[in-house]
Amino acid sequence: MSEGNVIPKAADAVTSARKALDDVSASVTQNTTAARATIEQSYKGSKEALGAVVDRGTKAAKATKDYAEAHPWIAVGAGVAIGIVIGAIARRR
Repeated sequence: MSEGNVIPKAADAVTSARKALDDVSASVTQNTTAARATIEQSYKGSKEALGAVVDRGTKAAKATKDYAEAHPWIAVGAGVAIGIVIGAIARRR
């Protein structure tokens, strides 16, 4: 191989390597952008779902409080019944 052929081949190899690096870089950028969009969408969906659960829990707690205030003896009876059931389960173990 002559010296005259080595330099152009080396230049071609460097050019090819640079193009491959640019292609990989572009691919990584696209994949990163797509992954970020997917993560952001999942985060927003999770946040909305959690908000809905918190709202339902708050409404249930308020309804329970209102019922217990309107019917205190039923609430006391329910508490006693639950205590008996938990005591029976604990005693079996």
